Amino acid sequence: MSFLPRTHNNEINNTGNGIHNTRYDQSYLKAHLESYSMKPVSPYDTHDPNEAFYNNPEPNLPCNNPKDPLEYVPLKRPRWIRVLKLEPGFVYMKIRVSLLHLNLDDPSHLPYEAISYTWRAYYSFEAHKDDWKEDIICNGRYVRITRSLFHALSVFRRTDRARIIWADALCINQEDEQEKGHQVGLMQQIYKRAFHVLIWVGYRWTKVVKESMDLVCGIVNQEYSTEERRGVVAEWYDEPSILEMDDVAPPNPDSPSSLYAEDIPEQEEKTRLDAQNLKPLKDLFEALYFSRLWVFQEVALSPLATMCWSQARVRFEWVALVADLISRNPEYLSAFSIYEEAIDGLQNCANMYNAWRGKYAETPFFDLLLSTRALKSGVGRDKVYGLLGIKTSDTDPEKDVVFIKADYAIEERELWKSVALKILVEQGDVRCLAAVNHLNTPTDSPSWIPNFANLSELFLPFLHADAHNQVEKACVFLDPFCRIPDCLSVEANTIDSIVSIIRPDFEFNTHWRHISTCMQLHRLIRRLESTFSWDTLALCLTQGFDFSFTKAVTDITSHIAALRAFYAWGEGPCLTKDDLVIPPSDTATDDAKAAYNFFCASAKAVQGKCLFITEMRTLGIGPGHLRGGCTLVSVHGSCVPFAVRSVSADLEKEHWRLVGPCYVPMADGMSLADRNVVPEGRGDTHTLHIL
Repeated sequence: MSFLPRTHNNEINNTGNGIHNTRYDQSYLKAHLESYSMKPVSPYDTHDPNEAFYNNPEPNLPCNNPKDPLEYVPLKRPRWIRVLKLEPGFVYMKIRVSLLHLNLDDPSHLPYEAISYTWRAYYSFEAHKDDWKEDIICNGRYVRITRSLFHALSVFRRTDRARIIWADALCINQEDEQEKGHQVGLMQQIYKRAFHVLIWVGYRWTKVVKESMDLVCGIVNQEYSTEERRGVVAEWYDEPSILEMDDVAPPNPDSPSSLYAEDIPEQEEKTRLDAQNLKPLKDLFEALYFSRLWVFQEVALSPLATMCWSQARVRFEWVALVADLISRNPEYLSAFSIYEEAIDGLQNCANMYNAWRGKYAETPFFDLLLSTRALKSGVGRDKVYGLLGIKTSDTDPEKDVVFIKADYAIEERELWKSVALKILVEQGDVRCLAAVNHLNTPTDSPSWIPNFANLSELFLPFLHADAHNQVEKACVFLDPFCRIPDCLSVEANTIDSIVSIIRPDFEFNTHWRHISTCMQLHRLIRRLESTFSWDTLALCLTQGFDFSFTKAVTDITSHIAALRAFYAWGEGPCLTKDDLVIPPSDTATDDAKAAYNFFCASAKAVQGKCLFITEMRTLGIGPGHLRGGCTLVSVHGSCVPFAVRSVSADLEKEHWRLVGPCYVPMADGMSLADRNVVPEGRGDTHTLHIL
């Protein structure tokens, strides 16, 4: 049974006095607007929207060059921001805005909404539209802005009165690095104090949007109890340029909890959430909005958020609930994973929901960095700065306790060093060492400093929080007696050395699910099966994690059975026209499903990695740039070994460069499956000096 479209028939109006707008109603806003000498009616209301007006120039148009930079009046310190007064107008009128200064410490400040959007293209196939610009009028002068902000302002503009909005591209002087750093530090307050966040995802085909929104609302109605859902529906507007948002306000105990409340009868039978039925969500989560880093914080800090996608709007919480439901259910997640362009967006949306609920308040800031590692930002430093407003166990932005101060004047290398020192030295969390990726790092850079802008390029899953919770803090410090600067000292044990390297011959220009990857994995297993046990191979090829890469393997028997099923994959997998392995059907045998799951997990785990054999004849997996002759050490406070390479730098002591984390499934105390900390190893405890 498919979901049926729902109509919106509750008693909400667009006059500003709707039942959900008891505080920020029309009279309240009008009083504030008049106190700022701003008329809430259109300056063009004397003109009739007729053919004569269409054929005549709009009055009071400026004559400057739109490429000229906008002149900003400096903001007062410490907690002043700018907001936009978005003038009313019809679709054929130029967008007019003016900048106002607002003091966040003033409890009677003008109420405003904040926009959350992507700066550039809406979808990856729209990359050619990244440079599209549109002209608006700001402070009486033409200003050129990105088409995404132009579309958002067009959609959110009212026809009869002004609207107060915060939009980062215009409200922050992007040419002033000092102001950018200061305003980024206020981001937590900016979004917390906005009474409503308007999410603009972009434009898409009407049919696609309607099917996706209907499915979102249908899943929430089906999977959650009557008390939780209260009849979830989406609203639809034929004219996006006159979209109204007056019926939203901060949560009010006297009004319903849902923006879209109505009595919906129970479904006669539940719709199966398989790959085919979940397909309408593919277009939604393919939107680049769900891959951008800045929006993560903007949504997490919002008191109330509404998502607008083309001509549809829906409370963002319902979209996030659907993403969270699918991401937590292995069956649903496996079914949706075939839509590879959308799976990351869905999981990022679920993480946004977890952040909105305060999940990260119980974990350190480093775990927040890891959870958002796949999100993209135009500036590398924003991978840290874009998260400073979210509360974690070691930060509290409300009390001005931040992980690090935003400073766009410093170089990225200095920022990464400051972040690494805080995690390693102050907090004793040596998982930070497991995030290094020195494939393209300059040799003069300290090897113990990760590039936090590219954590996803080379990343082993044992960086998860549960690995950290099982160990004690390590003693890590910068050696004050070393003549070489930035020498990091840690306590470690030498446990083994790497003798030979096995590099899988994958075709890097093909998709990871390509049949050639499957064939190469088969050849690799045939090469190693006579030397190593099945449990060693099963653990090593998946880095000791289950097929979802969320936790360590606990049922090794099933893991081995899945490896054997993959190795004995009967007539071979089913292929698409591009020779990509596709999931088995619902009627396939359990062995076929297990074989496919093992193939997917191992293909991802081995990408960019290499296997190695140690002097003690154990098998392991590590970074792709690993070389023979490296030494395996166990760093105190870590549950995994690291590969290090000796360098001659100082005659007084031996120095090492960190190559990266490794996984050795069968060595004593080094099995990721049981999460044991490596004990005092085969060598004596010593201080490891890392350059």
